[in-house]
Amino acid sequence: MRSIPKDYKPPENDFETFEDGEYKVIGLQWYSVDDKERPILVAQKDGRLIGRAYMIIEDDVSGPPYSCELGQMGLLVQAFGGDVDKLPPVPEVSQAGKVTAYMEKVQELAVGKTIEVTVSKGWVNSVEGIQVPPGLYYYELEGFNPTNEDGEPILKAGEYGQFFFVLSRILAGEGGAETPWKGAVVRDLVNYSITVDTSTGEPIPEWQRTKQGAFTKSAALLAHFMQYTAPGMFEEGYVHSDPYNLLPDWWEEAQKEKVVYKGYRAKTKDGKYVNMNWSTVEPVPNFAGPRESSRTQETNKRQQQVEEKGREGLIAFMNLLAGGDAFSNVGTLALNQAGKTAAKTYLTPLKQKGILSTGTLTNLSFDDVMRVVENVEVGEELVEGVTKIKHSLAAAGVGFEEEGNGDF
Repeated sequence: MRSIPKDYKPPENDFETFEDGEYKVIGLQWYSVDDKERPILVAQKDGRLIGRAYMIIEDDVSGPPYSCELGQMGLLVQAFGGDVDKLPPVPEVSQAGKVTAYMEKVQELAVGKTIEVTVSKGWVNSVEGIQVPPGLYYYELEGFNPTNEDGEPILKAGEYGQFFFVLSRILAGEGGAETPWKGAVVRDLVNYSITVDTSTGEPIPEWQRTKQGAFTKSAALLAHFMQYTAPGMFEEGYVHSDPYNLLPDWWEEAQKEKVVYKGYRAKTKDGKYVNMNWSTVEPVPNFAGPRESSRTQETNKRQQQVEEKGREGLIAFMNLLAGGDAFSNVGTLALNQAGKTAAKTYLTPLKQKGILSTGTLTNLSFDDVMRVVENVEVGEELVEGVTKIKHSLAAAGVGFEEEGNGDF
């Protein structure tokens, strides 16, 4: 058998292609996974970290592919009718272990109803019901759409004048509290309420006015938002790069300021969409990050207690199997030779049978550990000890996830 050339690049789309159109789907299956088949984020060409999944069509067959950022995943759970309250807090993208656990939970909860997705050029580009619910949120400016081939924002011509879209990334919920929509990017249409005065020969951008000479409402709202996020544009002597399109300058200045702003999202009159109410938008000075809700604090406290109890149970279990100390480093759950022998004897068969999905101790969830103690085959001399550990773990009542090493 010949080796595959080192410069060979496998095709990225190694799945069945789907025609453009609408499809009914009932869930999703991540296919951006690590060598242990656990979901992970992968980098796109533009540097964004995303998860890739197959949508599951009604007959439980893999459907069209879909990709989304971590912040959009809670919206998938909501769209499929899952219980969003069962999701853990959205982790940071740098927390690889927690990201994997979060994605697994999203896949587990993204069930409950059949929804419609739209496929364009072989990929899902819209999902029914995937929008942030009404409420007050904290944001940072993510950019503008559309853009030209150089990535610079441009304006679009509409029936009532030029317009563009503001992209806002959600940082927190009302009062700066945690929200399951943290990281989600929302898109809102904004009228470009700016005209250009050429009466002096030099084109000068001006705010749109009514026939009576007053600033229009949309001009006032746009001016306030622009001043919040890019105050440098209003300093005396500032020269605009293009008086007919201020968006590139705005984006350049906004990236320097990184202002956090808050605003209320409300349903449209027909109830179909949820949009920003621009009259509620205002800056948030000294924003320090999302504040944990009392519910989240209590959940995290309970989860920490379970983690400590579960870790103690896992250590006791491995020591029992090894007939003594099983770890060369208990802190990292690194096994010594006796521990490795015990793991190979008792745990590897469970992995081969599919009872365990990973060979890394620190990747074992609470449910994984429970499955181990319930299914491990031991001699009579160990049955009583295993039973005690099983009862101790069962008393914890909830699951937990950890990060780290400790392969077996």
